Amino acid sequence: METITIQISAADKAMMKRIAKSVDRRSADLNQLIFARGLEFFFCEEHVWVDKLPDEYTEEERQQQEKNKVIRENPEINGWDAQQKAGYVVVRECITNHDPKPDGDGHHDPLVQPIAKRLRAIATA
Repeated sequence: METITIQISAADKAMMKRIAKSVDRRSADLNQLIFARGLEFFFCEEHVWVDKLPDEYTEEERQQQEKNKVIRENPEINGWDAQQKAGYVVVRECITNHDPKPDGDGHHDPLVQPIAKRLRAIATA
């Protein structure tokens, strides 16, 4: 595990310890939970994305990228409609916190929510 530190005054640190005690939590666990919840709130309306690293592509995405490359390089397949009919499917090159659901019904967050979930799990284990 890695550690993140923040600057806080002695008085605020003492107050946070008192708050943790009042909600029957260890101070470190409360801080962990607050950080996780803060990530969720901070990015609930802020759209953010990061480029995928090579190891973040699924095997299915890698296969589709290869298929897309063959389709793009085929001089007999001209235009977007023809490429789609030939099996071209866009493979996202980024991870975002506002990704369309596969069924097209709304969005989901494969970026920030998983981090927040893992942070909460550490504090509640």
